[in-house]
Amino acid sequence: MKKMLTLSALAVVAATSGQAQTIEDWQGFYTSLVIGSTSTDLTMTGSTASASQTGLGLAVGYNHHLSGNWFVGGELHFAAQETDFGNTFTLDSERSVRARIGYATGRSFFYGTLGYAMADVNSQLNPADSGEVSGLLAGVGVEYLVTNRMTLRFEYVHRNLTGDPITPQVNARQPLARVNLQPQPQVVPVDTDTSGGQFSLGLTIHF
Repeated sequence: MKKMLTLSALAVVAATSGQAQTIEDWQGFYTSLVIGSTSTDLTMTGSTASASQTGLGLAVGYNHHLSGNWFVGGELHFAAQETDFGNTFTLDSERSVRARIGYATGRSFFYGTLGYAMADVNSQLNPADSGEVSGLLAGVGVEYLVTNRMTLRFEYVHRNLTGDPITPQVNARQPLARVNLQPQPQVVPVDTDTSGGQFSLGLTIHF
């Protein structure tokens, strides 16, 4: 009986070992569905407004095995969320292209990322106007293997995005915060620089 239990335990260990992740298994294409919480500061001609938003995102990428436990790769990321700054401006459709360098150990994959991000800025002033901000982002993350091809992903990125001023028309009969009004209607350029960070949790499928 004791011998049978020992053989059974060895069989279980062997089966589990056969399913273990190897270093090479991290190489290849992957796609991630993520949910992120973003905190953003929007600078509008010297004044700053802050807002937070939670939304979904999608990422696709590729990991290439360098040597040992090291990997490099690239990723495209799109976030479908709208950040509202007090009914004056919104920031949405954020997308980015990123480079990654990672280190695999056991069931975990640690990585750093550096990339370029863009987002749309829309004015809700009268009349409405829109523009685009862009700039660098950097972050760190970790993936943990839950099945042979599925990982949980936790990531933090920080980005600083700048763009050309947008010029909504301001009417003196419609006072707005953070805008110096003149007796007659005028066009007031509004800087829309943004900065902030995002924590995200995702589910990744490796192919």
